[in-house]
Amino acid sequence: MLTRCPQCETVFRLRPEQLEPAGGLVRCGNCRNVFDAAAELIAEPDAPTASDASIADAGMPPESGPGSLPAPEAGPDAGEDVWQAPRTRSASLAPLAWAAGTLVLLLVLLLQYAHFRPEAFNAYPEIRPLLVRLCATTGCTVPPLRAPDRIRLQARDVRTDPGQPGRLLANAILVNEAGYSQPYPELELTLTTTEGAVKGMRVFTPAEYLPDVRDVKRLMPPDTPVHARLELADPGNVTGYTFRFR
Repeated sequence: MLTRCPQCETVFRLRPEQLEPAGGLVRCGNCRNVFDAAAELIAEPDAPTASDASIADAGMPPESGPGSLPAPEAGPDAGEDVWQAPRTRSASLAPLAWAAGTLVLLLVLLLQYAHFRPEAFNAYPEIRPLLVRLCATTGCTVPPLRAPDRIRLQARDVRTDPGQPGRLLANAILVNEAGYSQPYPELELTLTTTEGAVKGMRVFTPAEYLPDVRDVKRLMPPDTPVHARLELADPGNVTGYTFRFR
């Protein structure tokens, strides 16, 4: 006897004893649908007719003799050692297409995050080579890593400028300890009194404290002392000072 899966219309050859274990329920080996095989029986032609053509259209070879059609799995919990209809190429490639699309979207998101929030990758400098390679293919630009907290003051001094009364002259030696080159930081100098009151504060850009203006467009090399020279007005009664990088 022949039965047809009502979901995918695949036709199977069925033996009467296969209906007994699960009360007539079988599982389609093609779409895994469980159905009542007795309710879906179809006539078995004695000779090739239009019915055979419909069997072939459903993805099965036309009947040529007893046992030519595979049997479905008996019962909803049957084993997996049964005939499976061959999957089409488009169906087998669908998971790969979804995976590739997801990967592309993740890479785009990573590049956008690196562009707008580059400081988020400061703790993961090993990711930068990957971003650089990705941008080499997409035409984007990866901003350099910034780690102002990894810059150390090796020496500093603030005193009255002997050549300009009413002016202060500050000198500092900066060392980049990040282990990689990074942009020169802004330097914040705060002047205080003996009581700790703030007398003045100013933020200097690299163009203002680097002696060679050409260095402004370059990156600060690691483990290399850099001299910073700062000039500012003397607010008077200054006894202390602090430097901060940002």
